[in-house]
Amino acid sequence: RKEIVKGATIEEVRVKIEESGRFDPELVQTVENYNIIKYGKVFYALPMSLGQIDFTNETQLNQTDILKGTGYDEVFIRLCL
Repeated sequence: RKEIVKGATIEEVRVKIEESGRFDPELVQTVENYNIIKYGKVFYALPMSLGQIDFTNETQLNQTDILKGTGYDEVFIRLCL
């Protein structure tokens, strides 16, 4: 089955999952009208007004009111400016 990832170690499985691009969005924090979401290795600050986002759709993720960065602090600071 394709959805089963196998590896000799936990680290090997984690790397395979990251490389596959199969992630579940993780709500990290809500700040005013934004949700900070971690998806893969990227953090997003998403306006709640956008509703549901498809994280595999680059067009949706490139909207100007979506902030993104490689770390939580980076996104949080930009959101609070």
